[in-house]
Amino acid sequence: MSLILIHHILQSFVLPPLNAIIIILIGVFILKKYQDVAKFFIITGCVLLYIQATPFFVYSFSGFFEKPQITLNELNKSQAIVVLGGGVKTNAYEYPEGFNLNSWTLMRLQYAAFLAKQNPQKLVIVSGGIASAGNHSEAQIMKETLQTTFNIKNPILIEEQSRNTNENAKFVTQMLQPLNINNVAIVSQAFHATRAIALFNKYNIHAVAASTDYMGHYTSKVTIASFIPNANTMLDCAQLLHELAGYIVYVKINN
Repeated sequence: MSLILIHHILQSFVLPPLNAIIIILIGVFILKKYQDVAKFFIITGCVLLYIQATPFFVYSFSGFFEKPQITLNELNKSQAIVVLGGGVKTNAYEYPEGFNLNSWTLMRLQYAAFLAKQNPQKLVIVSGGIASAGNHSEAQIMKETLQTTFNIKNPILIEEQSRNTNENAKFVTQMLQPLNINNVAIVSQAFHATRAIALFNKYNIHAVAASTDYMGHYTSKVTIASFIPNANTMLDCAQLLHELAGYIVYVKINN
């Protein structure tokens, strides 16, 4: 069994909906013998399930992760725009090679292209490791997409060893040092910005968030719908909890 598969299995136990379901099942299992304790577990699991699928709670929580939009001054001060890979689709059967960039990566590239066109001389670095069985790197696909789909003329470097955000920061830093670059703008989803910035700072790079794809704006207006649970919100909650775990492990524990 691969380490990636083990990671995904363990992750499932601490993310919704399985984390709440396990608590409920524990309550059901001990119901006959320990009724009061069992009821506590069942109610706790049900409340947790509700909270993790409800827009008001989840998108309020997202505000702790999301950084404000990059300012023109911050962009101008940055020496390079770094775009972090968000993953690929390996079941893109409509393409000859069977894979393509996923929606997260495409959103990042779209915003990076918007920023790059305002600064056509600024260096762009794309970061992402092996993406397919044919040894295509995510970074190489990202570079080609910027050049062909978004018509970017900026100089572009690729970092194609990384497998996670910590390695993005580590290997990009190794590229930046010989170039005397220590101030960069990091393009990623807004919920990912806090962890990404902290990891680049960990490797002594001054980084500012060039955030895109915000969750938190949903809390700007509270309506009845804000308290109605739905599947998309639970998916976002899982991503936020994943970010929290990654921040604790890679920034706080392994600092």
